[in-house]
Amino acid sequence: MKLFKRVAGKWTYHRYQTLAAYGFISLVFILVTAFVLGPMVSSLVLGFFRYDGIRPPKFVGLQNFQSLLGDRSASKSIWLTLYYMIGTLLVTITLAFVLAVLLSRKWLRGRQLFTSVLFFPYALPFVAAAFIWTWLFNPTQGVVNYLFELLGLYPQYWFRDPALAMPSIWIVGNWKFLGVFLIMYIAAIQNVSEAYYEAGKIDGIRNMWQEIRYITWPLTLPTTFFLVIFGMIGAFNAFDIVFVTTQGGPAHATRVAVYYVYELAFNLHRFGEGSALAFIMFVLLMLITYGVWRFYTSKVEDLA
Repeated sequence: MKLFKRVAGKWTYHRYQTLAAYGFISLVFILVTAFVLGPMVSSLVLGFFRYDGIRPPKFVGLQNFQSLLGDRSASKSIWLTLYYMIGTLLVTITLAFVLAVLLSRKWLRGRQLFTSVLFFPYALPFVAAAFIWTWLFNPTQGVVNYLFELLGLYPQYWFRDPALAMPSIWIVGNWKFLGVFLIMYIAAIQNVSEAYYEAGKIDGIRNMWQEIRYITWPLTLPTTFFLVIFGMIGAFNAFDIVFVTTQGGPAHATRVAVYYVYELAFNLHRFGEGSALAFIMFVLLMLITYGVWRFYTSKVEDLA
């Protein structure tokens, strides 16, 4: 009888633990379903309808996707998104890694202050950062053109020049994310054991470049993989910076896919095509992520 009561008491205790765990999980599940999964499914379903926000939705099947395949503006917006992604990722990851290697040297003074200064832009909202650079790049009153004139260079139109608009947005994106990339790389480099460097010296490594090439860079590949995925997601969601600085111009030179989704849905009232383009971008991001993952795993297997 005592054994039965003991087993029943344990079963009741574990049952309450399980119910409490499900209670905590259910709150998160409800929030994720309501604000993430629900909108995603609704957007996908809306991609199969013609809807202008006024008249009832009309089912059109794959017609929205077919029209996007023949829409040169849609294809150009996708290429501009990839262009923005490559420009920001290459520069940010390269600068962050180089600076992290330098700031990881114990003899360097002021490392914490320098890191904090570079991280500060990441704490700013993207809208605030875009407004700051809109003022800095102002053709007539901006600080950058003022410095150009002091150096004897011609002032530029930056966000108003089709050739310079996207590189100018690159600068804003690099400035915004450099700090967080830097901190991630510093943490990764500091987690590399000194035993690897000592073993490398025994195997013939003689200078800092060889240490970086054969030890530091390979052992920080997981961090690089994470930052590439993080940066790709950020690039595919680059709406606020474009909306504040250029609004897709000049001459649609910065109209990335997410901004074109906004134009289709809220300016042209073609919600079905906007949802279809959003789903296409989601699939494209998944495919690129899978390709990066396969490349990363192959590199890890080669190192192993």
